[in-house]
Amino acid sequence: MATLKLCVAGMRSRADEARIEAALRAERGVYGAVANREDGSAEVDFDDDELDLDRILEIVRALGYEPTLGG
Repeated sequence: MATLKLCVAGMRSRADEARIEAALRAERGVYGAVANREDGSAEVDFDDDELDLDRILEIVRALGYEPTLGG
């Protein structure tokens, strides 16, 4: 298991948080995801044998946000 912290540009509302969390949680290998618009972050707990960093970033980008490592 691994935990990844992202900076996510473009979140402005609770709906944005919920959208990111739902998309990440729907991915096989994700155990949990929490997004926070106030500090522009998202934290993802995932199985790093099933899922990699590139796929997580791709999921968030596909929603129209700009994720970067860190936070």
